[in-house]
Amino acid sequence: MDRITKDQIFGKTPHPYYEVAYKENEGDKVVLGFHNDLPYLPEITESIIASGGTCTLQALQEINTELEERKGYKTDEETLQHCFREMLLALIAEYDSSAEVNSFTLNGDATWFSKDVRASLSARFASERRTNAYATTIWTGEKGVRVPVREAQDMMARIELYASQCHDTGMRHKMQAQCLETVQEMMEYDYRSGYPEKLEFSIDMYNKNKRNILGTVIFFVLGLLISGFATVIAILREKHQSDKGGFELESDDLVRYAVASGIGAAVQAAGLLLWLCLA
Repeated sequence: MDRITKDQIFGKTPHPYYEVAYKENEGDKVVLGFHNDLPYLPEITESIIASGGTCTLQALQEINTELEERKGYKTDEETLQHCFREMLLALIAEYDSSAEVNSFTLNGDATWFSKDVRASLSARFASERRTNAYATTIWTGEKGVRVPVREAQDMMARIELYASQCHDTGMRHKMQAQCLETVQEMMEYDYRSGYPEKLEFSIDMYNKNKRNILGTVIFFVLGLLISGFATVIAILREKHQSDKGGFELESDDLVRYAVASGIGAAVQAAGLLLWLCLA
């Protein structure tokens, strides 16, 4: 939206959107398509909003003061309240749909997904999850970021929650604006307050894979140690039985224990690696 000022209504360089006529005898700029006479405040307010623009309530007050001086009349309070409330609602809608609210950062890049894009991405990630895909790609402009599918789903859930909270905040501001009774209350109202903190995501697939591999190695070594400890216990138990019954532990038994322990550790590591890939 364009932000209109008093100078664009009455100055020598009015806003280019509006049709302009110049009165040589008075030296005034007449804007907003009103060529015969200066418009009233409701006409200016409605025209600014209809054009997709806004102005601050301070600027609207300055415009009204200028109109009163030029026209020689005072705008009644009910008309003032109506114009200021309509502009406040337009300012709320402008801020609620701006990048000040609708944005998050992914690896330092600011971006946003519309409601339709969020729905499409959520469906895509769900399909990839069902087909056991490990990673997916999230595009921010022309830059693609590789993200684990499960992490991408969590990200979309957080973005959807953030968008819902922002929508609720904007609706509360609109309801509160309707309840304000005086122009002063409207001018002092902070329609930017109450919004949730913006989301920031940092994803590094390279370091994540390195952590997965390191975790697998650590658990593999732990598995070997545990299996080795179990083997020693078994050997000592067999030796104790052989001492009591005259049974001697053969070397082939030691080999079997060692092979079984190694296979057990490898199976443990493979299971852990699979779990890390699907996590």
